[in-house]
Amino acid sequence: MTSAALLGVLAWAATVLAREVNQRGHVMLARLALVLAPLCAAGAVWTAWFAVRDLDPVSHVYPAILWALMIWLVVHLAAGIIMQCYCLAGSLFGKVTPRYDADLRNVTLYWHFVALKTLVTAAVLGLVPGWLP
Repeated sequence: MTSAALLGVLAWAATVLAREVNQRGHVMLARLALVLAPLCAAGAVWTAWFAVRDLDPVSHVYPAILWALMIWLVVHLAAGIIMQCYCLAGSLFGKVTPRYDADLRNVTLYWHFVALKTLVTAAVLGLVPGWLP
């Protein structure tokens, strides 16, 4: 689950990088970051699924809770991927510019939440099972 956390944080960092470099007028670098960000987020989705794929959610409440947490994380990551692709498309079609970047700023704000959620979920899925007898 640590790789999902790492990839989620990398997706967040790429989104923040895109916002910062776009604001400074480096549009091509911002677009590159907006290509990298959803790829990292998709990797986080993939690795999060692998973290719980062997658990049977109907066998006990604990695996069911872990599955629910993973699904909730994947839903948020998927929404973030859509938002990042929307900003990339907006940049390519001239709607997200260094001067008019509200969409990118709002998506970055959302990714602050997703990064924190990814870290907390990764801690619960990866660390908490080791604490139980």
